[in-house]
Amino acid sequence: GIKLVPDEGRLTGRPSASGIFAVAVTVTDDGQPALTDHRAFTLEITAPFGLVFDAPETGSPPSFRFQALAGERYEVQYSDRLESAAWRFLAAVDADVDGWQSVALPPNPGNGSLFLRVLWVR
Repeated sequence: GIKLVPDEGRLTGRPSASGIFAVAVTVTDDGQPALTDHRAFTLEITAPFGLVFDAPETGSPPSFRFQALAGERYEVQYSDRLESAAWRFLAAVDADVDGWQSVALPPNPGNGSLFLRVLWVR
């Protein structure tokens, strides 16, 4: 399931089902007098994100595919180190239909490692 980590103010975990869920959060500080606030919002969990690496055809660069939602924009970035603060732009993807979007991989970085991330641009 998913849980809120109070000290970090973020949701963590792996959803056990897709759907639309009502979420309410109440916070209280440790001041004197204590102040409290309450927010309600809707959380939509969709199908798991899919990512597939494709073996290259002769003369073609290797590529990967990810599942995208129609009408959404994505930015694909890459780095040679997972902890890098300097992720590099690889591609912008504007999905016109639900389904798989293909992106060619960049040239192999010097250290032999390649990390990818797909950002949903709102």
